[in-house]
Amino acid sequence: MLFDESHHNLIEGNSFSHSTSEMGIDLITSSDNIIKNNICSDNEMGGIELQGEGANNLVANNTIERNDDGIYIALSSSNIYENNTIVDNAIGIHVIQFITVTTNNVIRNNSISDSTSFGVKLTDGCSGNWLYGNIFSNNHQASSTYSPSHAQAYDDGSNFWNISSQGNRWSDWRSPDSNNDGVVDSAYIIAGGSNQDLRPIASTGSNGSDLPGLDGGTIIAITIAGVVAIPVIGGIWYVRRKRKKGA
Repeated sequence: MLFDESHHNLIEGNSFSHSTSEMGIDLITSSDNIIKNNICSDNEMGGIELQGEGANNLVANNTIERNDDGIYIALSSSNIYENNTIVDNAIGIHVIQFITVTTNNVIRNNSISDSTSFGVKLTDGCSGNWLYGNIFSNNHQASSTYSPSHAQAYDDGSNFWNISSQGNRWSDWRSPDSNNDGVVDSAYIIAGGSNQDLRPIASTGSNGSDLPGLDGGTIIAITIAGVVAIPVIGGIWYVRRKRKKGA
């Protein structure tokens, strides 16, 4: 379903699946929208896409599985992506920029697992985005022990992989925590540049499920006024040149 220069919409409780040409949900230059509690699965291009100079969108509590890119973000800034379950995609969350920057997005408290490539991939030097409180499990063929060739995330820009209280949970970087402060004693190294998660969350479970709830924190505030619920009856598919799968 395509939304082009469309604002103040509520997209909730739908299932978007098996598109052979496009995304499940595609927002282009659209702002102040809420996308929540949807299922996006088995779409050839990807699950949810935000591109163009839209802002102040909330993408939350969606199940996104078996797509190319689970969530694809290009040129869209100051959005929140939280509490999504992102499973078995080529790339879990793919963030790029060209022409203008992709910045000030908050990616927090998502469960990202079993991606063929990276769980999160930030490319083309996009900077100033925040990622914390996420659970990364078994992405990029990661085992229980960290390997640089199978790091679960990639970032060639300058982004923030933790806040003061917490970073992310990594299935391949769970210990040691010698002072029992809930933080692994050394940083998790992100592939692609010099970025690190300086506050990786310690865990004794294979995917961090033994830990208590995470502190959501506050980085940016989004006020979405005048949101109108819209009925979704059929798909509106917008065909573009296909990106290379998993690129």
